[in-house]
Amino acid sequence: MPTRHAQPDSDFRQEKYCSSPEIERGLRAVPVAVRCRATRDAHFKRIVWFLQSRSWADGGLKSVSDEILQLYRDRIGSATMRKLGVTTAMICRAEIVRSIRRDFPAGYSGSFPLKGDRDSASSLLDDGDDEAFHRFWKEDTRPRSYQGKEFVEFCLHCASDELEHYLMELALNPGTSTTTGPWYFSDLLNVLAEYKALCIARAGADAVVTEIGAKITDTLDYALQSRSLVLIDGSARTGKTFSAKSWCAIHPGEARYVQVPSTNDDMSFFRAIAQALGISSSLTMKGQQMRDRVENVLQGANLLLVLDEAHYLWPQCDVRETMPHRVNWIMTALVNHGVPVALITTPQFTARQKTVVKKTGWTSEQLIGRIAHYEKLPDVLSDEDLAAVARALLPEGDARSIRTLAAYSKTSDKYLSAIEHTVKRARFLAGKEGRQEIRFGDIKAAIEGGAIPSDRGLALALGETGKREHGRPRERAISPILKADCTRAAEPFINAPGRASITHSTERTARMVEAARS
Repeated sequence: MPTRHAQPDSDFRQEKYCSSPEIERGLRAVPVAVRCRATRDAHFKRIVWFLQSRSWADGGLKSVSDEILQLYRDRIGSATMRKLGVTTAMICRAEIVRSIRRDFPAGYSGSFPLKGDRDSASSLLDDGDDEAFHRFWKEDTRPRSYQGKEFVEFCLHCASDELEHYLMELALNPGTSTTTGPWYFSDLLNVLAEYKALCIARAGADAVVTEIGAKITDTLDYALQSRSLVLIDGSARTGKTFSAKSWCAIHPGEARYVQVPSTNDDMSFFRAIAQALGISSSLTMKGQQMRDRVENVLQGANLLLVLDEAHYLWPQCDVRETMPHRVNWIMTALVNHGVPVALITTPQFTARQKTVVKKTGWTSEQLIGRIAHYEKLPDVLSDEDLAAVARALLPEGDARSIRTLAAYSKTSDKYLSAIEHTVKRARFLAGKEGRQEIRFGDIKAAIEGGAIPSDRGLALALGETGKREHGRPRERAISPILKADCTRAAEPFINAPGRASITHSTERTARMVEAARS
């Protein structure tokens, strides 16, 4: 289109900037998949898909390259520099300098000249003319040695200018080596593996392992390892979504999270998957085009596709005449080709499935036969888990505040989200008084002044009073508990020995998931 090539002095149109390199985001999944098919190195493929996922985050690969240069500054250098152990304080004599210069590409051949070098002018000297050479040597003012610091800074300068582009080449260009790094950062591939592990550790550093989160983790681990279809079924507002997102965050080179849209059309469905994978999904692109690209990537990328809100895979209207195209596509285009898929849903999934079977005559045997594992999650969290979630959302909270949040969540229809909303409201109230820290009074005011009336209003507005939620009868409002210091309901577990802090399993340090929201 003409706006893609608009001249700087052309008439102002907002569209003329849409293709500017400055706002271009992310590595496209299709060429990345092609790149990965050119190598059998599974470890390298995971690094490439990790870079591809990070390229779509804020800052893109520029942010990645900047952080790598900051964290691994001492690892920057050419292969010869690392072999000779060149340090910033080292004096590099002529022989060492010449060895290091051999690592430089042609464009840097004139860097770090030495006294006596035969450049274009001195090469005209007759090798047999000792007097001429002696005169040349005497007049040559170039140094005889350099400090190691100068080489390190030179490599750092080149890395600052070129590393982002090199990461793009690594992820896209089949001609880029999978065993060696750029000349100025020969240890880059090892650094990338360490950086990937660091990002995974960060994602799980503050995670809380609940019973439900642990079951989701184990099921997703199994789906990835067995490359099969799994179904995770659990009640709403128990932390399924946040656990799944957290698991995907600590598997950036192996999984993608997608929330299935509630629409009934295929285009929105494939657009959601395309956006999660990093595939072109412009509004002008046809659904068939997106579907073909999604299939092309998933069938060769070794990525686990995590589909949350999976009950929306079933037709949402005109059930009598509509076949479950989304479910059929998952079975035939993904599972049949060895693509691992995880479906995360509420009991609505089976209810919608029965409706489709009854109305359309569609049979479930093919789907049931492909499900390698079905995980039914508990309807409720333990008191210990509720306290852990409260502490994760309010790390600065005192024991009294944590007890109150855990107790309140058990009485609210919002369940886990009640903790999140109460903490947000308490932070708002504290901010109005010019404070950053949340006090118990803020928690109490948030519950009595906003949360409980909100719960009651929702119940009345939706006409759901008297129903059972999360496998337990609805309890009374928590205001009487608050008047009794809000401690009794949570006393048995909050004061139990060893409950002063949540202890994380060392076997799951790199795979912890956070189940604070749903």
